[in-house]
Order: sequence, then structure tokens, then C-alpha cells
Amino acid sequence: MKFIKILMFMVCVLVYGNVLTALEVGDDAPPLDIARWIKGPPVTLFPKSNADTKAYVIFFWSTWSNVSPNLMNFISRESYIFAKDGVVFAGITKESPNRVTRFLKKFPDINFSIGIDNQAGSYSAYMQGTKGVPMFFIIGSDKKLIWKGSPFEANRVLVRVLGGTFDLETQEQIVKYREKIQKAAQMLDNKDKIFYARKILKLDPTDRMAMNIIIDSYIIKGKEKRAINFICSSRKKAAGNRYIQRELFFLELSIVRSMNNSTGKKYLAELMSSYNTVFGKDSNALNSLLIIVLRDVPLSIIPLGDMLIISQKAVKLAEANNQDKENLGSCLQSLAKVYYYIGQLDKAVSKQEKAIGFMDKVKKDEKEAAQLMVTYYKEALKLNQQSKTSN
Repeated sequence: MKFIKILMFMVCVLVYGNVLTALEVGDDAPPLDIARWIKGPPVTLFPKSNADTKAYVIFFWSTWSNVSPNLMNFISRESYIFAKDGVVFAGITKESPNRVTRFLKKFPDINFSIGIDNQAGSYSAYMQGTKGVPMFFIIGSDKKLIWKGSPFEANRVLVRVLGGTFDLETQEQIVKYREKIQKAAQMLDNKDKIFYARKILKLDPTDRMAMNIIIDSYIIKGKEKRAINFICSSRKKAAGNRYIQRELFFLELSIVRSMNNSTGKKYLAELMSSYNTVFGKDSNALNSLLIIVLRDVPLSIIPLGDMLIISQKAVKLAEANNQDKENLGSCLQSLAKVYYYIGQLDKAVSKQEKAIGFMDKVKKDEKEAAQLMVTYYKEALKLNQQSKTSN
């Protein structure tokens, strides 16, 4: 009997030991133990030589997970959005370098660091008591763990951490309501989904998941105007957090761009004017809007006059910041495209050629694409001049 009691004690230690030593919110973040960085620069948590970093997002992942392809694209987007805000993303896996390298060949545009764990040292330090990957850890400037959880929540938490509005108790209650929403969705109970979404919005008026449920309910009924008004109202409630406001502007844009009519053009002009008011001193933020509008919005509803004003402003702000040449090159490319759309082809050529001069650090394929655009604009200019001569 004594032997059995000892055996049961040992089993309990093995089963629950990980939970007892789990890394919890408020704990000091352990240093990363990486055998090899196979993508991006090596990541060290808050080195003395870098005072600009505000937060780290460390996530553990695996190539065999069926969510990994979407995860790579998601993190690339997040890294692009938050790089200027001092956030560093790093992915860690226990798998072999060869396997990971083969997997990453499918994603040549990854813009964050990926490391191979050193004999599961980092995994043991962070993931004790935590099951399943991917798992995300957000570490603040005080080197303490702010939050850990699923990638779905990472963006929501991060924008609040950066804006100084993150609250752990509120987050935990929101997670509980989301579990109820998930059950309602499984039962095809839209009434309960909307009920708990509104519960979440009382805690956080800008919660993206809850907002999407309310917005979808409007869109299904063909009430796009109410959906847009709902987003605008939520944006006003987030006036103190520019990160959340940026997310909400792009959420509104996703609705407006499908309205290929005069009403859509009116709403887009209003959106761009409001965006310019909020982010009018940030060339990178202005250019982010320009890039998405020029890429995703039908030309028929783009207010070209407003686009010209904002793109010229973005270039002027970028020129004042001599340190960020890459951003200046990107702003110049946006301005060149706007000039092309309004028929000022000589200026389109000039700005695109100037942009290439600031693209020393960009990827080879991006520079080649920029050079192709110069050729395209020149050809359009040549044909335009020939047409005038023949007439």
C-alpha cells in the first residue's frame, strides 16, 4: 500500500508539475534559448543597445499544424503594421532546421525572425503547463509577461498594450463571452451570438470579433449605412488609442470598397478626410491607407483629388524624416501611381524613378517590380504624346 501511495504521488508530480511551474502573467520573461535563427535577425529580449523596442511578441509554432500557412501570412501582416511602433515578432519551433527551411520556401515574403529552439529550452521555459501551438506571448518594456493566448487574440491585446488600455480582468471576461458565442454559432443561434457580442461591446466598445458579428447582421440585411455608422461610433470611443482607430478605419474601408457607386465614393472621401485628421502627421500611416486604396478599391469610387493631397503630404513628411529612406521610397511610389491615375504621366515617371533611388534595402523582387512600373509609365507617356501629335 505504501508503494502504491508513493507511485500515485510521483504520477501527480509528473502530471501536474508543469502546471505548477507555468509561466504566468506578471512573471519575468525568460531569455530565449535558440540554437539557430534561420529567418530574420537574431532576437534578444530588450538588449541595452536597443531602446526603441516597446514590446515583443514571441510565438511557438510547428510546420505540421494546419493553421501554420495562414499563421505565416497573419504574422507578416502584423509585423508590417507594428514594426514602426517598436514591436518585434519572433517565431520559435522545436522542429529540425531542414524541415522548417523547406516549409518556409512557400513564404518568401516573411518579414519576422524564426528560430530553432535549443533542445526545447525556450519551449520548456515558456510553454510549461500550456498545451497546443500556436501559442503567443506578449512581453512588455518592463520585461514581464503581459499576456499569453491564441493568435486570434494577439492583435486585440497588442493594440491595447501599445495604447495603454489593456486590462487582464476585462480580457478574461471577454474570453468567457466568446466561448458562449462559439457555442451559439455551433447551434446556429444568431440571436445569442448578437446578445453576447453586445455584452462584449459593453466591456470593450471596439472589440473586433463582437463588432464583426454586429456588422455582419447589418450587412446581411443590406444596411451598409448602419454598419458604417456603427464603426464610426466605435472609432470615436477609441479616440485615445490610435492603434485601435487605425484598425477600425481599415474595417470601415473593407465595407466601403464594396459599394461601387456614388454613395461609396462619398463615404470613401469622408473616411479619407477623417483618417487624414487623425494620422495627418504620420507618413507611414498615411501611406498605408494609400497602398490599400490603390490596390483594393475600384478606381470608379476613389476620390483622386483627396488621394493626391494625402500622397503629396505623405511624401513631404517622409522627406522630413531622412532616416527612413525605405518609407520615403514607398510614399513616392504611391504618389507616382496617383499621378498616373490623374493623367500627369511625366510626374508619374519622375516620382517612380526617384523612388527607386531610395530602395537599396528592399527585396530584389520589390525593386524589380518598381523598375517595371517606370517602364510602364514611360510607355504610357510615350503613347500619350504620340496620340497628341497625331491629333
